[in-house]
Amino acid sequence: MWTDEDIATLQLRLLPPGGDALVALLSRHRDSILLTAIALEGVPLIIIARQGILARLPVSGVMKKISQPEPVLEAARHFLAEGNKVYLYVNLPEIPLPASVREAISAAVVEMEEREILRQRINDALDRGDKPGFMRLTQMLRAKEHPGERTRSNVRRN
Repeated sequence: MWTDEDIATLQLRLLPPGGDALVALLSRHRDSILLTAIALEGVPLIIIARQGILARLPVSGVMKKISQPEPVLEAARHFLAEGNKVYLYVNLPEIPLPASVREAISAAVVEMEEREILRQRINDALDRGDKPGFMRLTQMLRAKEHPGERTRSNVRRN
């Protein structure tokens, strides 16, 4: 079976022409997709590679090689609509990211995790009936989600 993580990983790569439509079709039939690390012979197979898309699918009972995006999409649509299973082989390089982008992504992930921890602590405070803790944690979360926004607690009154 093809997981959400597999789909997301594939969508982050540079797909060949027709790749977006094929990935969308395959994701709708994820239970019928079997990932493989090698190009198999004699079985229904779709290959997504940097150079393009290639499929070996039965058409009218005969296994055919198809190399153009639209015919591959059409043949895959018919094949999967019948409830058949197909092997998927992906040979795409990852998109190289500059160090600054990787650092920004890492920082965003850490920030997201911190916000999620705060949300959990807010829920725990609610469960305990800890109103002061709830208010404090809510303000902390608001400050993280809206940096620079002035709240009552950080505005000095004259």
